[in-house]
This record gives sequence, structure tokens and C-alpha cells, in this order.
Amino acid sequence: MKPDPTSIAFDAIEKVEFFKRDELTTDLVCCEIVVNADSRREVWFFHEEAANWENMLRLVERLPGFDAEWRAKVIQPPFAENRTVAFERQS
Repeated sequence: MKPDPTSIAFDAIEKVEFFKRDELTTDLVCCEIVVNADSRREVWFFHEEAANWENMLRLVERLPGFDAEWRAKVIQPPFAENRTVAFERQS
């Protein structure tokens, strides 16, 4: 089953982290969203080639304090993971 970003409760998002996976000749931009729903913590995984990538971006870009510069931080240098936290809910 493919994760559907529209089913993520906005207030349940704790953390959004972007990174790249080295795919030998190219990089694949990925995102992990940590969700805490019903006292159950889950990590939802998305990547830029998935059909739901744009829907996921539209969701997380609305989070307060979301780092809109995440892409520049992840893209360079090539073939490095370059993990960056674009959002983390403060308790």
C-alpha cells in the first residue's frame, strides 16, 4: 500500500526530514515524515518519483516554520545523503 499524504493528520506531524539516496548514477530525493497518531509513532516514507510526492510537498510546506530551503541543502553535493530536518514540532 502506498502512503497517502492526505490521510496524515496535520497536527500529528512531528518531524519532516529530507535526504538523498545514491542510486549509482543518479540521486533519489526522499522524505521521512514522523507521525504520532493515537499514541502510535510511525515513519512515513516518500520519494520524488512516487505519484504522491507533490501532494506530500503541498502538505508539509504548510507546517509552521517549515524550511523552504530544504531542497538546496539536500541537492548539493551530489551522491551524499545530506539529511536535513525541514520541520520539527516543538513540545
